[in-house]
Amino acid sequence: MTAEPDMDIEDATKFMFKMKIKKLPIIEGKKLIGLVTFTDLVRFQPQIVKILKKISELGPPSQPKRMKKVIDYYVA
Repeated sequence: MTAEPDMDIEDATKFMFKMKIKKLPIIEGKKLIGLVTFTDLVRFQPQIVKILKKISELGPPSQPKRMKKVIDYYVA
């Protein structure tokens, strides 16, 4: 599971939430150019908090405990 550098932040967040991953490698061609973490997105992008609130309102998410901790800390 990887993303390209031009992937929208909202799409990356939804993808990470859906796939239940906390770290998303960023690949350009065949080269790793970065790593985005779920915590980084939530901490530095206020609009991500709004997205997560919408996702969590749809029903109880079944995310890993690590991801739940991040959401509980930054969204609650």
